[in-house]
Amino acid sequence: LKSFKGFLLHQHLQEIKRNTKETRVNAMLVEQEVDRLNEVFLQLTTQLQKQEEHRRLLERQLPGHEGPSQGDVQDVFNALGASRSETLMLKLKRRCLCQRLEEISSSLSEITVSPQDC
Repeated sequence: LKSFKGFLLHQHLQEIKRNTKETRVNAMLVEQEVDRLNEVFLQLTTQLQKQEEHRRLLERQLPGHEGPSQGDVQDVFNALGASRSETLMLKLKRRCLCQRLEEISSSLSEITVSPQDC
């Protein structure tokens, strides 16, 4: 009976080790995904800042604003409309990315907490 209990204990310890290793691998993969998404978030934020600067430049070219050149008013309005659309799209992408990051961070916290619960 003692050897059987010892065998079961050994088997249980092996299973815990295997699960711990799998958990570490899963946590590492999730951390890599978080890093990748953070990089994408940074790129979107940079694009959004550039787009906002471009929009402000276009607004300065509108009649009634000071600017180096008035240009064709219709072209400025078209470019301004496109700029605002692009800004909205970037904000939407960034919001979706934030939600995904929150989901993955939650998953990561579940993965890293679970081995301690054993």
